Amino acid sequence: MAHKNKFQTGAVELCTVGKGTDMVLKGTKALIEVNDSLAAFLSREDTDRTFKNIIGVGNRCHYVIESFNQGEMTLFERGIGTVASTRGGKVSLEREICIGFGDSPKYQNPSPGNTPREFEPPFTHIRAMTVTPHTYVEALASPNSVIASIGPFNPTPVEIDDNSLLGRKDNMVQSIDMDELREMMGDLDHDAVEAIVKTQKQLKLKARRIDLERKDAAVSASVLRALPSYDNDTKPPAQKGSIIYNTTINRLEVFNGTEWKTVAWLEEE
Repeated sequence: MAHKNKFQTGAVELCTVGKGTDMVLKGTKALIEVNDSLAAFLSREDTDRTFKNIIGVGNRCHYVIESFNQGEMTLFERGIGTVASTRGGKVSLEREICIGFGDSPKYQNPSPGNTPREFEPPFTHIRAMTVTPHTYVEALASPNSVIASIGPFNPTPVEIDDNSLLGRKDNMVQSIDMDELREMMGDLDHDAVEAIVKTQKQLKLKARRIDLERKDAAVSASVLRALPSYDNDTKPPAQKGSIIYNTTINRLEVFNGTEWKTVAWLEEE
């Protein structure tokens, strides 16, 4: 299944080492309860800044993972991963690409093959956060991506899925697939109909034909006029069933497939 990018900052959680390169996310509240410098920038009420809330399950993000031993950083890693839900109902961060690692943010090395690092003891706690890419090269780590502005000074890569469009939905610049586009077009159809109902301007359509397919459909108006008017020299190409107003004889005419016939009516006395 294709994952959508949602490279937003703000998520921060305590985590533990899971299977393979996965990190099991333990929550913002768990980080606060550690009660040390790992959560110094959080308040006691700031407990909902989880990857699930801010990024969403199934979405890809830029992450930073830091391991600490008694308050001292032992390993730092930046990379790209996907927020996933485990069978047991837990949420994990599936690390996919390691962009850089080191024993502090100041000293980072590229990871061979972009392989995520192993977080090995000794450490007492591990913290995971979401960040924005540091460079445009990092922002374009995902294929078929463009750089969009989600917020001020927050360039965010958006990966365009196959057979989809780039648009803004739910206050996010994102890839819009056909199902989402049909949903949006439904709203657009409603707005278009409302605009037509309210307008008092002349509507000009270039359609060659308008079909009313509903059973017992009718065209209703206070006045019906055959426009434009024609004379004997300017009649349109003859088609069976055509009705025109002929200004030469001031009568309606109908083409019966062979010739134009005048629609007759009784003269008032």
